[in-house]
Amino acid sequence: NLLGCWDFESPESTTNWTHLAPNPAAPFDLWHLSSADPDPVQSGDSILEVNERTVTTAWRLANDPSGSDVDATYNFANLKVIADLVSPPIDASSVANIYVSWNEFVDTEAGMDLTRVFVQSPSNIVAVPISPAVSGPGAGWVHRTADFTAFAGEPEIRIIFRFQTINSQNQNFRGWWVDDVKVYETASISGWVRSKKGAPIQEADVL
Repeated sequence: NLLGCWDFESPESTTNWTHLAPNPAAPFDLWHLSSADPDPVQSGDSILEVNERTVTTAWRLANDPSGSDVDATYNFANLKVIADLVSPPIDASSVANIYVSWNEFVDTEAGMDLTRVFVQSPSNIVAVPISPAVSGPGAGWVHRTADFTAFAGEPEIRIIFRFQTINSQNQNFRGWWVDDVKVYETASISGWVRSKKGAPIQEADVL
């Protein structure tokens, strides 16, 4: 059950996505739509593999007014940066579980400039983290998934991609790209697992 899907390849796919600097002490929102690809993954054919990144547009956190400079960094006069990319509202009022997946490329100062995904809802005004913090030099596009089933049943959920520098030093890294965001409910299957002879197998895992 797909609740939301955004590849950012068309104006419709970027509608109602917002971005902001939530902390007045660091009022620099560097999120923008970017055509710069730090690690091209497609050979130009029309075949898109499972979880492969779509080209040619992604959201990026970097100081790049052109939206196309792959070597731009998030160095903004050596000032701290805290910025959120926020999804449109998602109705999860009738689901039993809920997940989000996305493709990302991270190139930041390891352990100091962090990327992390949060969820916000009417019952949780303060954003709640649903993924571990990720940082470090770029190592290619990565597909990630987070489970936030604790929010199933909420009528209006927003996914927040938060970038934060811990200090104002060593900011000459290329930042964070986010692409191909999907929010979905998985199917629940119940029943017996049986051996070749038809005998039930207790506590079997189906993968």
